[in-house]
Amino acid sequence: REKIFKIALGHPKILGCHDLKTRSSGRHSFIQLHIEMDGDISLREAHIISEQVIEALEKEFPQSEVILHEDPKTEGKTL
Repeated sequence: REKIFKIALGHPKILGCHDLKTRSSGRHSFIQLHIEMDGDISLREAHIISEQVIEALEKEFPQSEVILHEDPKTEGKTL
């Protein structure tokens, strides 16, 4: 779990993350995570960032399916 958070937070545009869920089915694992980004970036940029985080997680956990949910980070409050 710590490694997953570290990888996600290693992206310079990720401002926080929460609600991590992991599970396994046979040799396959599932990683589900909410990532927080600046709420003023475009949808296109948020998608690109999300894909970069997914790629980094899948590289470290090759037998995993990664599902991310993008959340806007607002001043002093997480939605």
